Amino acid sequence: MAEAKKKPSNFVKVLRALYFYVVSAICVIVFIIGSVTLIKTALEAWVFPVTDGYSYDQSIYSCGPESMKGMSFANKDECVTYYKDQAETQNNNQRNRDLAFGVAMTVVSFPLWLAHLWMVKLDKKKDNE
Repeated sequence: MAEAKKKPSNFVKVLRALYFYVVSAICVIVFIIGSVTLIKTALEAWVFPVTDGYSYDQSIYSCGPESMKGMSFANKDECVTYYKDQAETQNNNQRNRDLAFGVAMTVVSFPLWLAHLWMVKLDKKKDNE
């Protein structure tokens, strides 16, 4: 005899639907966070360039005569140039980290959201049959 497929109980159906809706909501939130990060990074890079707001003087970078004794700088200008380059490198590195973070969040969360949404639709279609 062929066994009829056993239908899941209402509790299992509700639990399954709850799981898919919760994961879908989390994926949407993660996608929004990633998208906002990408938009913020793009705006900071091209529309509103971020300036660190510091003046490049000896008080900020410790390029005074006393603090340069152990350093390999010939003069204060080399010291200031070095610290300016360091600050620019750090800003570029932070921008790259933000881009990687935003891309990873959007690329991972969007397909997961679509897959879970598709599963919800399949479950509803099965319930209606």
